[in-house]
Amino acid sequence: MEECDTLQTCDSQVLSAVNTDEEQARVVYLVRREGLSAVFKSQVLGRMSKVAELGYPVEVAVFKPLGQWIRPALRHQWQEVIRSAPAALAGRVKSLPSFPSRIDWPEAEAHYLKWWLRMRFGRSQPVILQCRNATTSGMALQVKRSLPQVKVIYDCRGIESEELLYMQGASYTNASENLRQTVDWFDNQQRTAARNADGIVCVSHAMVEYISAKYGVLADKCLVMPCCPDVRSEEHTSELQSR
Repeated sequence: MEECDTLQTCDSQVLSAVNTDEEQARVVYLVRREGLSAVFKSQVLGRMSKVAELGYPVEVAVFKPLGQWIRPALRHQWQEVIRSAPAALAGRVKSLPSFPSRIDWPEAEAHYLKWWLRMRFGRSQPVILQCRNATTSGMALQVKRSLPQVKVIYDCRGIESEELLYMQGASYTNASENLRQTVDWFDNQQRTAARNADGIVCVSHAMVEYISAKYGVLADKCLVMPCCPDVRSEEHTSELQSR
């Protein structure tokens, strides 16, 4: 288990660890339904722009629910996200279709992802899929069964099953049956991602210890990448000044 001193160093170590082919792998950061989230710009676009600046062939692929394609206000928000993306990612942020928000069917979307990767990179090009959360990691692992040249990195920004219980103000023992079923589903997604991914990125040493103990994963498989703001960015400086 390692910890990185900078985001550039950390991301490059993650990619180098699984990029063992003679042909340089293409890097795709996979996001599902979080393109308009508050942290998308800092935790996804900001980080991947640094990786692109290091010379890696990077793209960001975002599964967008139907509403973000057809509703003018949401379309406008997405256009603003693209316009504000770092220059290093110009033309590299790709939109993929997801079902309406009320329909959660990642297994079906994994079939589209497989088709898109084949059309984009062919059947033999090495591809590293760095996946934001366990669900997208599960989609990537489903793709890997048909495209063995794909390597999967589980980017674990949080323990979703525990976060759900916390948000509901419940513990597993006193949770309703429906809530327990949802928690169990998230827990299974996390277990599958942790055990089968080629590498795991965690936000803290405590998370590494949790994943290692609960899912039986060696700590050496994990890399610690804390969530931290870029204090040099104009956006961060403006926010501090306004406060």
